[in-house]
Amino acid sequence: MSFQAMAWAVKEPLPPYEKLVILILANYANADGICWPSIRRVCIDTGMARSMVCKTFINLESKRLIGRTKRLEGALGKRSTIYRLAMRPITFEFDKLEVELGPDDFNLDNKDFN
Repeated sequence: MSFQAMAWAVKEPLPPYEKLVILILANYANADGICWPSIRRVCIDTGMARSMVCKTFINLESKRLIGRTKRLEGALGKRSTIYRLAMRPITFEFDKLEVELGPDDFNLDNKDFN
């Protein structure tokens, strides 16, 4: 699990089904936002039907919040999907507050600092 992926997913303003699915993907994501849970695994983790999970993937992809790449593996040609979360850098917004500081504001003799 990537803390950055989870923090990003929590902050995304999404409808409940999309929020739940993106949180599950973030739970499996590495530090680069890459994961590969099966659709079955996402259904189990969310309690959602397969059709709803697939529809939610389409919605998240259309919002450019995830990318999907299909891949074949091994001699049996097992298919899996790699999901890529479109994590944006997390920024913190502070209230804009302008304060004028004078020389008295930098009193290093203050006992609070010792």
